Amino acid sequence: MTQNFRDMIYLFACGSKGIAPELDHDVDYQNLYRLANSQGVWQTVFLSVKKNYANKKTGLNETTFKKLQGMFLSKIATETNRRSYIFQTIAHLESHDISCCLLKGDAVALAYDTPSARISSDTDIFIGKENEEKAIILMKELGYCVVDRVKTSHHLVCTHAVAGTVELHLFLYDELFEDVWFDHRIDLKEKYMEITSEEGFTFHTLGINDGFVFVVLHFIKHFLSQGAGIRQLMDVLLYAQHYKAQIDMVQFSKLMTYLKFDKFFDVSMSIGVDFLLFHKEEALFIHGYDNDASMHEELLGDMEDGGVFGQNDSLRYDFYRKYNEERFHTFKKDDYKSYMKEWSKQNKLQLIFLPRKRLAQKYPYVLKFPLLVPVAWTHRFILLLYALFVKEKKLKTFVTYTVPEENESVKQRMDLIRKLDMI
Repeated sequence: MTQNFRDMIYLFACGSKGIAPELDHDVDYQNLYRLANSQGVWQTVFLSVKKNYANKKTGLNETTFKKLQGMFLSKIATETNRRSYIFQTIAHLESHDISCCLLKGDAVALAYDTPSARISSDTDIFIGKENEEKAIILMKELGYCVVDRVKTSHHLVCTHAVAGTVELHLFLYDELFEDVWFDHRIDLKEKYMEITSEEGFTFHTLGINDGFVFVVLHFIKHFLSQGAGIRQLMDVLLYAQHYKAQIDMVQFSKLMTYLKFDKFFDVSMSIGVDFLLFHKEEALFIHGYDNDASMHEELLGDMEDGGVFGQNDSLRYDFYRKYNEERFHTFKKDDYKSYMKEWSKQNKLQLIFLPRKRLAQKYPYVLKFPLLVPVAWTHRFILLLYALFVKEKKLKTFVTYTVPEENESVKQRMDLIRKLDMI
């Protein structure tokens, strides 16, 4: 972990908790901006930069500060419009008897000191499998482009000029992860709770304990898939702090221990204490505070190298497949290759229609401009045709499951996974 990343996560923590920063050294603002953007947290970091500038504790000149402030205000305005349309979308779905449960996003943002500065790359709404066909019609009525869903995908991907990307969840998790990683141990036990956004919109989200499990597993899922960022960790920490008195830690601890995610959870909470301005009494632990400083550095280094979804490191592209291979026999007795060959047959459409976060590995522009996702899909389709007809490759080359190669990046990450006892 570099000093620039330390500075960035410190300023991010200050912005997240509404604390005035106290730095005893100059900050490299060019790298600060780059790292914060790669983690999807620049707007929250800017809250700290703004406080330092007001207190004349930065080396920023007025021109540079005003430029950064203008970019901040423009993004907040765009985000406000986006969220407004999201709540209109939810109202439209619910007016047609589709129960909507907002996952993460605004439900987590309310735990931040300035919720509007916690920017989401997309919106996740749980609607249930039974509402799929009706939701497609309604989303198209609202001007969304709805992508054909592959058989094993757990959500519908919808894109809109104002709302950006909306993922309508038919199930909470991908079929593969639910089966191999979570052993079908995750179910909803509580009624949805009703909360109000910063702008005054009322919406439903998961109950406190269901929500905590989802936020934690969302963080873990991204870490095991390709990489998680500091924003997902902060979501977990702030959620834990906000609802600490109401979270059933006995049941949560049993679940995390069974899934072998207990050490990862404790290390993550401990990083919150050591680097993100949380007191030990504000955090939650399964076995207790973890004082392994080298482990903290290694996990934070993984976050720095990967960015918010691991997209900064192209060598991690198929990491989840390697983890999946080693994890498989934790809960199963089947033949792994046979299992994966059968699963991959259901995903032929994903040759082209990759999710936006995976598309971003080859087409980074789709993260900043969600409406260009269809352009990237078209590009992939053309390349597939070229491979089939010009290079005369066979289709089974692309649809048949093969064991991924273990490059240096994957090897290092697997070593970290083993240290965290997550197999």
